[in-house]
Amino acid sequence: MAYESGTTTGSFGGMGMDTSGDMGGFGGVTTSQTLLAQRVAPPQPPGSKLGGLVLLIAGGLGVLVGPAYYQDTDIKTKWPWVLVGIAGATALLAGIYLVFVEHRRLAKAYDRELDSWAQQWVCKRCGARFAPR
Repeated sequence: MAYESGTTTGSFGGMGMDTSGDMGGFGGVTTSQTLLAQRVAPPQPPGSKLGGLVLLIAGGLGVLVGPAYYQDTDIKTKWPWVLVGIAGATALLAGIYLVFVEHRRLAKAYDRELDSWAQQWVCKRCGARFAPR
C-alpha cells in the first residue's frame, strides 16, 4: 500500500518546430515516487539473458566455422581456425551456463525475495519494514 500510494505515473508530449520549419513531436512517460515508496519498493527482477544468448550464438558459430577449416594442410593458415574453434567452444559453454544455470538461480532468488517482500509490513511513523511473526 505504501509503495502503490507513493508512486505516480504520467505522460507528457508536445510538438515543436526547428529553425528550418520542420515540425516534430516528442513525448514520454514519467514516474515519480516519494521517499517512503522508494524505500519499500519491491525487489527488481533479474536482468535479461541477452549476454548469454550472444555468447551462445557466437560460440555456436565459432564451433561450426572453426572445424570447417581444419582440413587445410598449411599449418600457418590452420592454427588460427583451431583457436576460433577453441574460443567458440569456450563461449558456447559460458553462454549455456549464463542462460540455463545462472539465470535459473537468479530467478529462484528473486522469487524468494518477492515472497519475503510481500509479507513485510511498514511502520507509517518511522518507515521501518518488518515481518510480523
